[in-house]
Amino acid sequence: LLNQVIRIDGDLVIDEELTVAQGGIIIASGSITISAPIINKIIEEGMSNDDPNNFGFLTLIGRKGIKIKSFAGSGNENGLPPKLEAFLIAGLDKNDTTERRIECEKAVRIIGGVAADNINDLVKTGCMVEWGMEPGECTDYAKKDFYGITLGPRDIELYNAE
Repeated sequence: LLNQVIRIDGDLVIDEELTVAQGGIIIASGSITISAPIINKIIEEGMSNDDPNNFGFLTLIGRKGIKIKSFAGSGNENGLPPKLEAFLIAGLDKNDTTERRIECEKAVRIIGGVAADNINDLVKTGCMVEWGMEPGECTDYAKKDFYGITLGPRDIELYNAE
């Protein structure tokens, strides 16, 4: 239950499965390496969305880039690659003009979104990005005390080199 913004000086390594019920933002001044699944509890367990705080997406910002290492995880049904349920942002360092990349060793299915200067590795490895939320995953955003972002219906992009 993160539900806040955390800033980390240096690199961040996520090497154990992370299950998120209330998302948040983690900003690393260095790079972020992901070598274990990140699971959105709302999507995976059908957790109730009656509480507007239940937004299971974690946003990871690696100011020097993001590396996705090979990992075994859920999502292998129907031959799909392992799932990584998060928003990944590489960059946001206005004082440094170095190209920011999301690097990926093998195909992964990102449910959330990506933002980077360069996504060539996602293309080369055949990654999938599903962005948005299914209607059943959305909270009642009509409540007057809701402050946040909303996302439209889920869509999918397949990245591959042809």
